[in-house]
Amino acid sequence: MSEAAAGADRADLRTRLTRVLFGQSFLSGVVRSFLTLAAGEWIARLIGVAIQIWLARELTPGPYGVITFGLALVGWFGLVVDSGTEQRIALSIAAGIVLAVVTYEFSNSADAREVLPRFALVLPALAINLRWMVLGIGKARAVAYGNIASRIVFLAAIVLLVTEPSNDVRVPIIEALSEATYAVVIIVLAAKAYGYVRPRIDLAAWRATLTEGFPLLVYGACRATILTADVVLIALILGHGQVGLYGAALKPVNFFLGALGLFSVALLSGYSAAPDSETSSLFRRSVLLGSVSMTGVAIALAAGAPLVTFVFGSNYKGAAAPLAVLAWTLPLAGLSVPYGSVLVARNRQDLLMHNNIIGAAFNVVACLLAVEFIGITGAAAVRVATYGIMLFLNHNACVKRGLAPSLSAVFAGRLPRVAPGRGRA
Repeated sequence: MSEAAAGADRADLRTRLTRVLFGQSFLSGVVRSFLTLAAGEWIARLIGVAIQIWLARELTPGPYGVITFGLALVGWFGLVVDSGTEQRIALSIAAGIVLAVVTYEFSNSADAREVLPRFALVLPALAINLRWMVLGIGKARAVAYGNIASRIVFLAAIVLLVTEPSNDVRVPIIEALSEATYAVVIIVLAAKAYGYVRPRIDLAAWRATLTEGFPLLVYGACRATILTADVVLIALILGHGQVGLYGAALKPVNFFLGALGLFSVALLSGYSAAPDSETSSLFRRSVLLGSVSMTGVAIALAAGAPLVTFVFGSNYKGAAAPLAVLAWTLPLAGLSVPYGSVLVARNRQDLLMHNNIIGAAFNVVACLLAVEFIGITGAAAVRVATYGIMLFLNHNACVKRGLAPSLSAVFAGRLPRVAPGRGRA
């Protein structure tokens, strides 16, 4: 009887835990959508881990730092691909030309001058990728397949073509080929049900789209700045060798930040569709799920930071300290994602834009000082502080306007009965 009772208690505990974390309806839908996207993303990211280990070991910190710097620039210039539909291709070409010219003229080494302009090829490949658009028509599997295919192509190419530091010139071209593979897979799979997308030149529609999406465009620029300013400043002040160490420290953290990004997409769609009676419960469980899981990951990464040399090689010993610091961006991001999603869902992109402008300004100024006087560990601390500031700003913006409950209410289980959508404007 005692064993049966113990088994029943365990089953009941699992049931309660499942109910608390996943609920019965809309959060379940959010989680299912997230898991559909995450399945492909996690497989692709695991392949990506192998890619980064190979590149770090074969290239050594200097050339690997050049590649890390180039990808950071792509991340910033690539914000144009989120500006609309057909105009993305035109804007990506223009951004690619600017990227090529700027990196060629201002690179501080012959290797960088040869490698960095080639990253301009990646931008048009990103622009033709319809991954976020096809999610709205139920083609998450196409996104997953394309993501995995792109990483397989990248891994196979670098194993064959990148075997010494001088081969870093090939990496931007391989990256462009990989992103093009991603885009083509999605286009082909989506076309089976909806036909092929044919870009059109409609300047009036382009202007209207850019005007309507201006707050999100600024938000994207600020987010890209927060995610790349430290890498760029380290490259300019300390050199590409230190960027290589910092890049190795960022890779494990970015692996899990990518998962949070997918969760935010799933949460946004679920929250927007949920009835008012369920939004508070959905929000609370999302905060708990994100914060608890990411705190566990942060503890594991911080404790295991010295193992970075085992993974990337003895040349990367200097990456351990920044990794232990950067890990703590994860729980802050886990807490912040639901508040940012609520602002978008409630059409308060203007608040999100203003908050990110403040965060980006702090990040650039503080990172400049930290890199100059402390080094890459100081840059890591600034990134953690920036995530903390963004959490504070988005939290206050939601709570003051009645759009979402406070963190204290979330963790105490005291949720307001007033629907978040009925808050003050």
